[in-house]
Amino acid sequence: LISEERKMQTFVLLMTAPVRLSQIVVGKFLAGFAFVALLLAVSLIYPLVCVVMGNAAWQPVVSANIGLLLMGGTFVALGLLASSVTQSQILAAVLGFGFILFFWVVDFLSDISDRLSFLSQLSLLTHLDPFLKGVMDTYHLSFYALFLVFILFLTHQFLQGERWR
Repeated sequence: LISEERKMQTFVLLMTAPVRLSQIVVGKFLAGFAFVALLLAVSLIYPLVCVVMGNAAWQPVVSANIGLLLMGGTFVALGLLASSVTQSQILAAVLGFGFILFFWVVDFLSDISDRLSFLSQLSLLTHLDPFLKGVMDTYHLSFYALFLVFILFLTHQFLQGERWR
C-alpha cells in the first residue's frame, strides 16, 4: 500500500499532495478494506443459499461475517503499518505476516505461563470466537475498533515522522 509508493518514488508526491496525512492513511486503509469486504461478500453466496434453501438461522451467519470483516480490517491495518515501515513490498509482506501471526498466536503464549495470561486479551482469535458462535458483544466490537484505530494511528505517526526527515 505504501511501500510501492516509495519504490516507485511517488511517495514524495503523495506527501506533498494537498491532502492531510490522515486522509492518505484512511484512504489507503479503505482501499484495502474494500478489497477484503468484496472477497467476503463473494463468500456470502454459500451461507445465503443455506439460509434460503435450508431454512437455517441467519443470525450466526451475519455475526460470523461481521467478525470476519472486523478481523480482515485489522489485518489490512497491520499490513498498512508494515508497508509504511519499508520500501520493499516483499519485506512489507513478511513483516505484515509476522504482525498478523503474532496477534494470531499470542493466545497460545498466554497458555504457557500464568504470568503471560494478560496476553490472551490481545489475541485476535479470542475476540473472533464469540462472533463465530453468533454472539455480538460490544466488548469484542470495541476491541476490534480500538485496535484498528490504534494501528492506523501508529501508521499515521510513523509517516508523520517520515515527513519531517
